[in-house]
Amino acid sequence: MRPNKGVVVTSITPERLAQIFEVMGEIEAACARFAARRMTAEERQRLAALHVEAGALARAGDREACDAMNTRFHSAIYAGVHNDYLQETAQAVRRRLRPFRRAQFHVSGRLVPSWLEHDSVVCAILHGDGEVADHALRLHVTMAADASAGWLADRSFGRLSRLACTNACTSIGTRPRKDSFPINVLLAHRRCNTHRMMIIARLF
Repeated sequence: MRPNKGVVVTSITPERLAQIFEVMGEIEAACARFAARRMTAEERQRLAALHVEAGALARAGDREACDAMNTRFHSAIYAGVHNDYLQETAQAVRRRLRPFRRAQFHVSGRLVPSWLEHDSVVCAILHGDGEVADHALRLHVTMAADASAGWLADRSFGRLSRLACTNACTSIGTRPRKDSFPINVLLAHRRCNTHRMMIIARLF
């Protein structure tokens, strides 16, 4: 906050967001690998219990509950690493991506596939297979990123009327500066049929 200036929103470009997702994938993969090797028996049981509970929520189609449970699930893996700095780093990057990651739960039919991706991670961790856990969680982050970006792009672009598009083209010129958009403007690269230019679709 700045005095008399309201909220200042950080800008983010599509390229920057993709980079953050890439880092998140690597960090979470490392967390899964270490957790498979370091989790105590009690921590593994707790993770398994969370996973079972998450399955019931996914089958019930409860998006909000799944979102909350997803945070608990990943946090349990971070804690199982037994490395405070890695855990703090993972949580910090996750908070940075939260507005984008949670959009995946609005994708029709996404809840159960997401749970199944978690299932591969849990099975690997419970069996102490760090390499498989690493691969499974990296793949999960990639799938979550793709689902989130796709849903937000389709929803946002669908709401852009020709007038809004014309206004956007007029206000930012023939070569829009993607880095001028705030964080609540999505990475969705879409081709403007009227002006044949790349635009950034608005989030919500």
